Amino acid sequence: MKPSTVKIPSSYAAKNGFLTINQAILLQEQLELKGLEMLLKELFSNLHKNRGLYVKSQLIYLPNLIHKHIEFTLYNIVLEALNNIIEHAEIITASVSLEIKNEAIMLKIADKGKGFSIEEKGENNNCGLFRMRQNCLALGGRFNLNSGIMGTQISVEIPLKNV
Repeated sequence: MKPSTVKIPSSYAAKNGFLTINQAILLQEQLELKGLEMLLKELFSNLHKNRGLYVKSQLIYLPNLIHKHIEFTLYNIVLEALNNIIEHAEIITASVSLEIKNEAIMLKIADKGKGFSIEEKGENNNCGLFRMRQNCLALGGRFNLNSGIMGTQISVEIPLKNV
């Protein structure tokens, strides 16, 4: 199969929040071919069609500044967060913004779902939240999670000097 015809299997990768080795390889190939912005748009479309989640997005991004391994990490953080929204938020809309601002990559994912108590669930006890935080910190970034009755917001900031 030619790499240009390979599709990211986001419709089923998002069901459990984990990418298989084959899916990770395909994702890396697709990042090289299409870039992060196009893959995120495809993910949002697939999630809307296959899982009923509408994602409002604002993607203002300069792809030539960012290494592909950073894009891979950002994609996986978005995938994990949207999977959590589908599984737990009891809501059908979410928002994702990605931009470069103040010498940093800024990623924000939010929903207005039922939220949860961070103290009760604990970020370190939730594999997906822990993995998102660790992936962000491994890039020298900051990870912020807020959740409550008004929904959940995740903010990731990765300084450009680290990428």
